[in-house]
Amino acid sequence: SSSIGDKLENETSQDIHTDRENLNDNTNKKPTVTFLKYPNDTISEEQIQKTIADTSKFYATYKRLTPEDVEQMKKETEERTEKINEYLKLNKLIAIKVNANCPNNTIIFWFEPTVDFIKELPERYRASMLREMSTTEKTKNISSNEENSFLQEKTQTGCQYSDICRASSGAVLETNVFPNPANESIKLKFILNEQRKCTFSLHDLNGVYIQQLSGETSFLKGEHTTTMDIHDVKAGVYLLSMATDQNERIVQRVIVKK
Repeated sequence: SSSIGDKLENETSQDIHTDRENLNDNTNKKPTVTFLKYPNDTISEEQIQKTIADTSKFYATYKRLTPEDVEQMKKETEERTEKINEYLKLNKLIAIKVNANCPNNTIIFWFEPTVDFIKELPERYRASMLREMSTTEKTKNISSNEENSFLQEKTQTGCQYSDICRASSGAVLETNVFPNPANESIKLKFILNEQRKCTFSLHDLNGVYIQQLSGETSFLKGEHTTTMDIHDVKAGVYLLSMATDQNERIVQRVIVKK
């Protein structure tokens, strides 16, 4: 709170200025903790103070959220998740496996396949990876009329290094996993061009089955989002598999963070 007034000096928001005025009472410039109370919360400031007991090491402020505040916070959280998801571009990351000197210890580094990164690879990997990245770029520009034929071409060609080619298959036109990294639950958004019965499962990076995430469920043609519980899954990198009753399968790389 020692510098928050300076940082907000040019802000015009009335809420921000109100919060800044509250901080003027913090004459000792202690760390500030703000307790946000939802519209339906009945707990009082006195009850909160009794719960946290000793406040000698920080300055506590309280704010009652309006329904509009809650909706805005939810929207900002979703937008932030999408931005992080886009930034990570997880399925494009390339794994470099390093065997440590200690027995049974292996380190895996994940790299974004930039031009500079590919240039540093041995020649035997460089050419095929450049072709793969070129295929990835083409998927962004194909028209809807070309989509099915191109997906067939992708399936035949395959991707050796990234999961891009496994993000679509047959009637499954597009998939996206979020949030990624995930903790308690994870969502899979996908688009079908035909009705399908789908199952979802989790595997390790070697493809070994770990657990079923959802039983067989019927989905109509169109866009869908399904939520899966992963609260009991240990931290790590996994493969999320979606399989259809027509033997189509997509695989997305996911990170579970605890």
